[in-house]
Amino acid sequence: MTKMAADTTSKATIQGFAAVILWSVTVAFVRSISEQIGVFTGAASLYLVSGAIGIFVQSVRGKLPKTFKKGEVRYLLVCGTLFVLYMLFFFLAIGKATTRTQVLEAGLLNYLWPVLTLAGAVVFNKRKFKWFLVPSIAIALAGTFITLTSQVGQSVEFNISESPLVYLFAFGGAVSWAAYSILAGRLAGNSKINPVPLFLTVTGIVIFV
Repeated sequence: MTKMAADTTSKATIQGFAAVILWSVTVAFVRSISEQIGVFTGAASLYLVSGAIGIFVQSVRGKLPKTFKKGEVRYLLVCGTLFVLYMLFFFLAIGKATTRTQVLEAGLLNYLWPVLTLAGAVVFNKRKFKWFLVPSIAIALAGTFITLTSQVGQSVEFNISESPLVYLFAFGGAVSWAAYSILAGRLAGNSKINPVPLFLTVTGIVIFV
């Protein structure tokens, strides 16, 4: 059991590092797609294709659920809505930014979601509170504030006044993804389903419409 637990922890750690690498290129990738084929066309294409691939892989592996339990339906509806909102907000924030500087600022605001997730997990999921959480959150918020307000050239206030929706979308994305992260574990319970391909497909359909 000890070896199995260690193997699981190692696998999760590797997956975590891979996630950091993938997340780090997301902003640049989304901006590139938006500039080449448009915000909505790019987003819809990306999510529909990735969702279709995910559903196909689940089908081949025999892991495509045929029915859903009552608790799973609630999980799909609530978390699915938050998932779609985040993806929509994120693409709109990055794609609608008028300058590359705004892209970086929107990306930075969007990445407040880990801080919001930690704080929300303590408040709403009753996770054990540790003293170093407070200075960690304070440092993250301070870093965001300093980065946004210390740039050379146009002030962030000017950028916000010119394109307020970009920053609103970015912050809305941070809130919606934090809520998704907090509620997913609670609502999923012991469910073994992987709804991400379905969420991706629905997101693509919503953006396409």
